[in-house]
Amino acid sequence: MSDPFNSHQVEFNKADPLKNQDDTRRELFGRFSKAANNFEQRDVIYAAANLILNAIRQQCPKQKQAEAMFDEMMAHAKRTLLEQHYFPSGQRRNVFPFHQVIEPPTIDARPKSTRP
Repeated sequence: MSDPFNSHQVEFNKADPLKNQDDTRRELFGRFSKAANNFEQRDVIYAAANLILNAIRQQCPKQKQAEAMFDEMMAHAKRTLLEQHYFPSGQRRNVFPFHQVIEPPTIDARPKSTRP
């Protein structure tokens, strides 16, 4: 994955939602993106989820508070996903340059009998 904040990807793409983030959030996202480089997509998703869960756990001493914070955050994330990344018809918006993608993991095509 290339640097998500180089001028060709974010600066010139007015539709990129990263432009609407404050500087600290953009910086943290950039660092996380660099750390996640070359990992499989599923691993990145689970690592991000673990960061969310740990942050909520540290901030909320009571289960009800944690549940409310998690539900509010997920509702906000879902709303952002649907409003900024999909048309009402259900089609994905192409707000990102085509070179700004998450690459799928390598496929292991070896016969099952030779796998360790």
